[in-house]
Amino acid sequence: MKKNILIFLNTYLPGYKSGGPVQAVANLIEALHEHYNFFVVTRDRDYKDIQAYTNIKYNTWNQIGNAQVRYLHPKEMNLKAYKKIIKETEFDLLYLQSFWNPKFSILPLIAFWLIKKNKPILIHPRGEFFEGALFKKALRKRCLLCAFNILRLYKKFYFNVSTKSEKEAVINIFKEITGNKIFISSDLPKKVRNFEPIISNDKDIKLVYLSRIESHKNTLELIKQISLLNIPVQLDIYGVPTNELYWQKCDEEIKKSVNAKINYKGKIAHNEVINVLKNYDLFCLFTKGENFCYAIHEALSSGLPVLISNKTPWHKMAEYNAGWEIPLEKPELINEKIIEYYNKTDEEKLAMHKGALQYATDVSNDKQILEDNIKMFESIMGNNK
Repeated sequence: MKKNILIFLNTYLPGYKSGGPVQAVANLIEALHEHYNFFVVTRDRDYKDIQAYTNIKYNTWNQIGNAQVRYLHPKEMNLKAYKKIIKETEFDLLYLQSFWNPKFSILPLIAFWLIKKNKPILIHPRGEFFEGALFKKALRKRCLLCAFNILRLYKKFYFNVSTKSEKEAVINIFKEITGNKIFISSDLPKKVRNFEPIISNDKDIKLVYLSRIESHKNTLELIKQISLLNIPVQLDIYGVPTNELYWQKCDEEIKKSVNAKINYKGKIAHNEVINVLKNYDLFCLFTKGENFCYAIHEALSSGLPVLISNKTPWHKMAEYNAGWEIPLEKPELINEKIIEYYNKTDEEKLAMHKGALQYATDVSNDKQILEDNIKMFESIMGNNK
């Protein structure tokens, strides 16, 4: 008999504006639905939307793809509702997609403990314990960590991380946690469609940024650097600002740019991403830390070389000739690499685009990722029989 996994997630399909976690969970369910039954509890609207999704049923489970999904109105995102869902749902594992989220991590945890379900808890922090991410709302996080450490609540947790460095970040926060409770298991990427990459004939180098617009993604620094370029260059920014003040700073910097054409293009529906990205020369994301980053995989899947920070798990750019990793402390190298691409011959550029597509394809075909995820779930649920 298949075991049941109960997932709490801030937004889920058909939403797409909150970025990677939505796609990560959707891909997980698509890949493993024959092994496990998945139940997803989420809000009834996309990130920052006022209107709810249409054609959903409340107070019951909706069949969405290969999962049962419970959509909650904002008034239902409370302790009483969570206690009811947790009490009435048969599950073998509680799987949280954030450590800090008040509505879809902290409250479900409190509800779980009040009911005293004897089930394991798996937390996927998704890069939240990297140093750059910890600076966001730092006071609130310090208070929560203090409470968890004093009560030693973290000893009841398992953690799902994507890299060795993220595992070290978790251990650095929870000093006494044992390594066998932290599983290195990467997100499952979508399969890549093969096609023949082409390069643009435009005179401008067309750069694209696709991610949330926030300090952790280092959007402002990227804009500042690109605005200094003296070659014909265009940067199009896609994504949702998460902080109005930070976006104002970005917008001010965009308006200051003299040589570079920098445009804010809004958001893209997930099913449109690949076709949009194919129209660019380079993907740029100078993030302060990522545990996987679907935007990078989508860029590579579009045959698009990437210019990224060295704080992601994508470390084979040189091996595949698929782009560059830039140290965070050397942002000036962003422009150096853009100029390097600009000066390449068409043949050299095309080789990079082909290398990008090959990198994405090889990651998508890596069976070890699937095996690691199954091994993680079996180890955790097997330890709690």
